[in-house]
Amino acid sequence: MSLLSQGMLQVTAAAKAGMSERTARKYVHSGRAPSQAKVAHTWRTRPDPFVEVWPEVEALLRQDPGLQAKTIWMELNERHAGRFSAGQLRTLQRPSRMQCPAIPVRSAAVCARRIARCRVPLGPP
Repeated sequence: MSLLSQGMLQVTAAAKAGMSERTARKYVHSGRAPSQAKVAHTWRTRPDPFVEVWPEVEALLRQDPGLQAKTIWMELNERHAGRFSAGQLRTLQRPSRMQCPAIPVRSAAVCARRIARCRVPLGPP
């Protein structure tokens, strides 16, 4: 039950909820809770710099599944001099990019999900 429906003033309800009165007014006016107002980020803000060389990355991971993203990035920089900047290393390191069991995990459930979503086929090629 919301605090407003209990007869509490909007300023008091907002303070109890830990937000400003203006923010509370915005949520009352929209008719949605803050958790429902946020939209999931599903779009890309820039093109993927590794899309053309991803088969090379897969081949490297098939040879040695224990490779880290930095090692792969350094190898790609040697093969394609000047194509990748230092800032693109983080793109390669993102968990959504390198979904492989070679990345350390804390639980068996997380490892199972990563193996299920792994972009590189495990086992012999």
